[in-house]
Amino acid sequence: MTQIASEDLRFAGEFNSRLSYMVGANIQGEQSDFATVVDGRTTSAANLNPSPTVNQSAVDNEEELQTGAFLSLSWKATDRLTVDAAARYNHSDKKDNAYGVTRFKGALNCVAQYSDPEKVFATNPACVNQRNLINSTFENTAPSISAKYDIQPNWRVFASAAVGYRAGGFNTNSV
Repeated sequence: MTQIASEDLRFAGEFNSRLSYMVGANIQGEQSDFATVVDGRTTSAANLNPSPTVNQSAVDNEEELQTGAFLSLSWKATDRLTVDAAARYNHSDKKDNAYGVTRFKGALNCVAQYSDPEKVFATNPACVNQRNLINSTFENTAPSISAKYDIQPNWRVFASAAVGYRAGGFNTNSV
């Protein structure tokens, strides 16, 4: 299950008839919980000894909080040429708790924890294996510039250069 909440605030105006601006800020929070149980060979009348290595559970709990601010300026240099410049700052705090649980860990029977892996820390933390705890902060400032030239009222030429990176990057849903 993933839950996302975000808010974006923008304020735009003009300095004069040729120069306009937009400033803003944003915040976004995300929480994602993922659990899977892979039941390879289970106990049955035909199979009284299930594989301790094939039967694995995986859990990934991720939280991320992003905040950012941006500024954009638009300058109408002539009646036909417009130049835009912008910059965006982004800050991201990301936390992840990913782990696996097998049916048996050596002589330890972890069948109950394997069947409900999200409760393993309350019932028997010794059944946890392959745990990854990650807590990182990412920051980035991304500038851009573009130009638009009106060749005729219904024909335009565009050119732009930008840094297309958003802070916040590690992929966590693979234990």
